[in-house]
Amino acid sequence: MHMNTLEDDQIQALRFHECESSAVPCRIVYELAILIYAEANINNFTCLRFRQNNKTMENKEIPRVECQMMIRKPVSQVFQAFIDPAITTNFWFTKSSGNLEVGKTVKWEWEMYNVSSDVLVKEIIPDKKISIEWDNTPVTTVDFEFTALTDDTTYVVIKNYGFHQTGDDLIRAINDNTGGFTTVLDGLKAYLEYNIKLNLIADKFSKELSNHGQ
Repeated sequence: MHMNTLEDDQIQALRFHECESSAVPCRIVYELAILIYAEANINNFTCLRFRQNNKTMENKEIPRVECQMMIRKPVSQVFQAFIDPAITTNFWFTKSSGNLEVGKTVKWEWEMYNVSSDVLVKEIIPDKKISIEWDNTPVTTVDFEFTALTDDTTYVVIKNYGFHQTGDDLIRAINDNTGGFTTVLDGLKAYLEYNIKLNLIADKFSKELSNHGQ
């Protein structure tokens, strides 16, 4: 799917409606619409892909999720957004037991879903990389990589690997994690660049939809 297909009736409707009724600038509304549209059509975008590489000696391919986004903020600010839960809770989980520190295990919570996860911090390179082991049943490794493109723009790449599942279970895990980390990056961009909380995580699995028809 090409980016010019985003100029469809749905995006145009959102674009013009919001511009007329909101104090938020048109450009911001349009960019956020693109983010949400892209997340909903994740499998059609090359930047949101399931990559298989790093072949082993047995010539088996190791599955990996990789998602990326450019954030128009200095690298130190983007990096700190993942270190400090006071910032991270504005676009990802709702509660944390503390800042990320090497060798430390922290607990992340999504209180609206009554879900939590233990995270072991393996490596931190200031303004460059954060590597964690995520107890996401089963444990996988997640790397957050930060590259300063200019003084005011940062490229963030999230890599998730170490999957133990096979077959349909592996495909499901790849799909879920790719969608999840893409949502995180969308929320990060909106919050840091525009100070807007999109509530993407909370709205991804709404209670109203789950209870529909009951």
